[in-house]
Amino acid sequence: MKQFNFAAPKIYREIFKPGGLVSLAEEIYSGKDRKAYKGLTLDEFAKTPTLYSTFNPRELSILDLEDETVYKTTNGKEVLGADIKAFTMLMYDKPRTAYLEFGRVKQVHETMYSGAVPYPLLGFKRFHNIEYDKWRKMFDSGAYLDKSMNMVEEDGALEKAFKIDILLGNTFSSTQYDASTDQIVWKDSPGLLLLSTLRGVGYRPNPETLQYLRIKGMGNHRGSFASSYGTARVDISKDEKIDNDIINMYNKAGTPMRLLMSQRWAWYGNHRCDDMIMDFQDWGHKPKKYDTVENAFTGLKPMKGTTGGIGAHFGIGGSKV
Repeated sequence: MKQFNFAAPKIYREIFKPGGLVSLAEEIYSGKDRKAYKGLTLDEFAKTPTLYSTFNPRELSILDLEDETVYKTTNGKEVLGADIKAFTMLMYDKPRTAYLEFGRVKQVHETMYSGAVPYPLLGFKRFHNIEYDKWRKMFDSGAYLDKSMNMVEEDGALEKAFKIDILLGNTFSSTQYDASTDQIVWKDSPGLLLLSTLRGVGYRPNPETLQYLRIKGMGNHRGSFASSYGTARVDISKDEKIDNDIINMYNKAGTPMRLLMSQRWAWYGNHRCDDMIMDFQDWGHKPKKYDTVENAFTGLKPMKGTTGGIGAHFGIGGSKV
């Protein structure tokens, strides 16, 4: 029998090794060029929901985890509280591309790894049976958008929103860290939580409005509805079939929420996965997708478009605040 030479076993990183995720966060917040450090592989990232099996969020907040305490995942891995907090904050503060190695894989083709899937909430859903929409209901209208799309805010609403936003991640957040003031502030454009305060069928676009948002929202961005991430402001329409209240809501929202409303990018019908949040009024709801064989001839088919400071609060990259 011919003798073969066999490669040595691959050595994989143990991402839950105490201090491992804190080290990754420190590298990112050090200001290194993106090519100068290695983020998580997609296989490694797929394991991170188990971080959130280590404690019951009904009893303990992520922000209250003890840095040096060892928590155990459901599959027996040991992880420090500091690592859970560091990675959670990284997902809140940075887009996926900052800490994942996508290589040639596109987020729109592997939406399980996209920002449309809130990994902390996914972990709580898998291991603690907490459905996504329960977190929306916990917000309890501490702040909300009125019919003119102006925000009405009560005392304590910002802190309440922040505690949910760190679980939703950068794509969905309504809050952000402002390094110039070292404060958590509201984003200029409302994210998922604030848009979720607009209730009723009148805030879901009909097919004509959705198509209008898609065409006008492409602006000068290249690509198609299914792949282009950028969005443009949309003009008010004189067509009676198009709901201008939704146009106003769309223009007020940030780019990810515009993409959600118009079923583009990760939210495009053929790209969806079951663990995404697809509807701001009900985080567990799957809206009817408009890109199907049945409606391909109704004008709703895809068209080519032509037209470090926060780290200090969690012991990352410097002394704790």
